[in-house]
Amino acid sequence: MDKQVDVIENLIQAVSLLNKTEEYFQSLDEELSKNDSLLANYEHFIENENVSEINLKELFMQMKGIYNNRRVVKDNMILKQTFDRNRSKLNNIANRQLFIQYMKTSKSKIPNTYTYKLIKDEDMVKLRTVKKVGRPRKSKVCSKAVAD
Repeated sequence: MDKQVDVIENLIQAVSLLNKTEEYFQSLDEELSKNDSLLANYEHFIENENVSEINLKELFMQMKGIYNNRRVVKDNMILKQTFDRNRSKLNNIANRQLFIQYMKTSKSKIPNTYTYKLIKDEDMVKLRTVKKVGRPRKSKVCSKAVAD
């Protein structure tokens, strides 16, 4: 045997990684709840404020960030389910590769895009139509004052 293996150190690292993974999995429900509560706050803000007094771009960016984070959490919750169902496969060297394959398959089945089931096509067109805002027109009062 040419190379010495520090068995204890390898096991410590493996256990540490498993512990970190399980701690992360356990935090997902709380993280999802935080995101949902924050989104509900933004929805109440939209409900209670005058649209002309809201920085809509900033509101959109804030909510989009929360939705993106929420999507990552939900995707990882799917991986947690696969992990929990196949945890026993970690006990046997022959099954560990199968465990990894199950995890990869589960991740690959997570859809990359969302299908808008309830939004009507004509509403989608309106939502995706961006009105370009140009320079405001000169008013007749301003141009008359300049001419005098």
